[in-house]
Amino acid sequence: MLLALILVQITFVFQQNWFGLGLSLIALLLIFLPSILEKKLSIDYPNLVITTVLIYLYLSALLGEYRNYFEQYWWWDLLMHMLYGLIVGSLGFLFVLELTHHRHESAKLSNSMMVVFAFSFAMAIGAIWEIVEYTLDTFLGTNLQLSSLTDTMRDLIADAVGALLISFLGLVYLEYPRKNLIEEFVEKQKQAKEEMDDAVDSV
Repeated sequence: MLLALILVQITFVFQQNWFGLGLSLIALLLIFLPSILEKKLSIDYPNLVITTVLIYLYLSALLGEYRNYFEQYWWWDLLMHMLYGLIVGSLGFLFVLELTHHRHESAKLSNSMMVVFAFSFAMAIGAIWEIVEYTLDTFLGTNLQLSSLTDTMRDLIADAVGALLISFLGLVYLEYPRKNLIEEFVEKQKQAKEEMDDAVDSV
C-alpha cells in the first residue's frame, strides 16, 4: 500500500494533479495514524479497523482519484462516504470506549451517549470535509462539490448512513457484550463434542 501510494504521488507530480497529490499525502499520513495513536494514547485499534482504513484509502485515493472512478461511476463517491461514516464512526466509538471502559478516571458515559458521540464524531469530520471542498472550489477553482448543494447533501446523507450503521452495531455490542455469533456457534459445538466425549469415556 505504501509503495503504491508513493508511485501514485510521483505520477501526480508529473501530471501536475496537485489535488490528487494532496489526497495521496493525506492517505499516507492516515496509514501511520493508527500506530501513532496506539503509541501516544495506548489505544489498541483492532487489525480489522486498520485493514478497513487501508482498503478505504485504496478505493478512494488510488481507484477513485488516480483511476478516475469518481468520474466513471456516479455511485462511487456515495460508496466512499458511506465507508467513511463506518470507519470514522468506529474510530470514534473505539476511542470513547477506551476512555470510559478501561480508563474510568478519564471519563464515564452511558452506552447511549457513547453511541451519540461516535455518530456525532463521524458527522463532524464529514461536515469539516465538505467545508474544505467548498473552500477549494471557491479559491482554487476546483469542482469537488459539482457546483451543487445536492452533491453536498448526498455526501452528508451517505456519511450519516455509515455512521448510523456503526453506531447501531456499537449499541448492540455495548448492550449485549457477547462474542459474535460465529464464535458462539463454534464454542457451542466444541462444548457439545467435549460433553459427548466425556459421556463416552464414562461408559
